Amino acid sequence: MATIAWTNLLFADERIWAIDWQTVARGSGIFDLAYFIVGSTREDVDAAAKRRLLACYADTLAEAGVEPPPPVELQRDYGLAKLFSLFMAVAGSDFIDLEGRGNLLLERMWSRTLARIPEPPWDPLLA
Repeated sequence: MATIAWTNLLFADERIWAIDWQTVARGSGIFDLAYFIVGSTREDVDAAAKRRLLACYADTLAEAGVEPPPPVELQRDYGLAKLFSLFMAVAGSDFIDLEGRGNLLLERMWSRTLARIPEPPWDPLLA
């Protein structure tokens, strides 16, 4: 079975994988949703809209035959993922040299991330 890589796509037989090499991480799938909510949604998106996105995530898992985590676990993982988004913002600003629009993007990500991380104490998220 030959695997061919082309930018962020891997092809093998009739299967295709998309890979984001810039922010590779292993963990809960909720990270992608949290990263999107924290860094990419407008500041005026309210808590109800975020709850609907989390519910949609759980519903989509169930529709695909994957048992979603219990709501308490989902909220905990979402909180941890938001904290990890802070790490990604720090790493991005330290390791990526951007100019112009890239710097504006990082500044926007920073302000959104800092405004949306969970309030301490963070110990309960680690239970």
